[in-house]
Amino acid sequence: MTLEGLCITLVVIALVIGIGGAWQRTTRTTPACRSCRFDLRGSGLEHKTCPECGSPLDREGAAYYPQTWAKPRLARCAILCLMLGVTGLVVTSHHRFDLGWDIHQHKPIGLLHWQATRSNQTTAIPAVEELTRRIVAGEVARADEIDLIDRALAFQADPQHQWTGAWGDLIEEAAAAGIATREQVATYVEQGLVLAVPASRVVLASDYHDFEAHGQVERLGTAQSYVVRLRLDTITLGENDVDFTIAAFNRLTTSAQSDFRLNQDLHWNADPRAPSPVTYHFHSSVNRADTAGPAFTGTHRLHAELEILSYETVRNMLTEDRRLLDQIREALSVRTPRHDVSESQEVLRVLIRTDGLPLPITFELISHYDGGHLPMRRLRLPNGRSKARTIDLPIERFVPKQPLTVVLRPVGADDDSLDITFRSIVAGRN
Repeated sequence: MTLEGLCITLVVIALVIGIGGAWQRTTRTTPACRSCRFDLRGSGLEHKTCPECGSPLDREGAAYYPQTWAKPRLARCAILCLMLGVTGLVVTSHHRFDLGWDIHQHKPIGLLHWQATRSNQTTAIPAVEELTRRIVAGEVARADEIDLIDRALAFQADPQHQWTGAWGDLIEEAAAAGIATREQVATYVEQGLVLAVPASRVVLASDYHDFEAHGQVERLGTAQSYVVRLRLDTITLGENDVDFTIAAFNRLTTSAQSDFRLNQDLHWNADPRAPSPVTYHFHSSVNRADTAGPAFTGTHRLHAELEILSYETVRNMLTEDRRLLDQIREALSVRTPRHDVSESQEVLRVLIRTDGLPLPITFELISHYDGGHLPMRRLRLPNGRSKARTIDLPIERFVPKQPLTVVLRPVGADDDSLDITFRSIVAGRN
């Protein structure tokens, strides 16, 4: 129950007690002096004057029978509940008064901790902000600092908990002040920067591994944008590390665009193998883009399953299953080639698109133009996701309305039986 809910409950209890008879009054059976309200019990009315104030009692109306609470103890309980409830509602509904007095600065840390962890966001956010101020100012005991940061990390890890960026600010401010431990900062980064790779993939045994991953920044502080830096340090395939060139990625995320993709051809050397576990080891860091604050670092380990095919395996698969070759042909498209100039060299620019290749494949790109052969190129295409590759084919001269023939032949093919051919008129420069 929130503090506001407790206060409302107290007010309701006071009203229920009142309706139940606590406010009822009754007439006393003994008289009292009207002048001083002295109880004349035991004195009787035979006295001519009041023993307390000396007022005459023999005149009409000098003594009377007063009224009192029918249930005095219950009435006192109702009044106490009403006072506590109304006071609590006033305090919790007005965080700052007209005089500029911040009431949270005067609350005990126990109450702030209770409001920050058990109240709704309207009450929790100012409480967390005040706790952050006290932590940075050194007004909180070390044990309480660690406990608050651990509590924030637990909220961050719980998808069922309604996250507020004020908790992220508390961790970031504590880390910048050197209060949060290295382990706490690493946990904050690992939970707030979510990375994922496809659960299983098929790649080709070659000098390149077309690595891909998806990332998202979530459940961090209130900053509008964060700079994400990732470095792929190690790849473990099966039980052994694979030699490869270290890859680095820099991404800028905003509140409107918090997710990003990582795509890069990694130079490596891996032999063909059946599906095997693979682990990608990342060194990661995030920092606010709008301030010159420190970077918060952590590590990520992404697990997947990787199957590595040889060129010969792919060639045999295409030879034995012609439907597979038809699926590859349907997934490929070549945009109209265009004549252009690149680095003072005339070229034919060819854009090749893929959409859902059933398996990864590498082609020898054989092209014919103006009665001659152009230099052969090698084209690597991943399976699954859509991909676009631009290839510049150098030419000696441009001949208008001359067709370009592009032949894609799988690497390792012995003849032209697996060729995929495209033919189009070359467009001139814009």
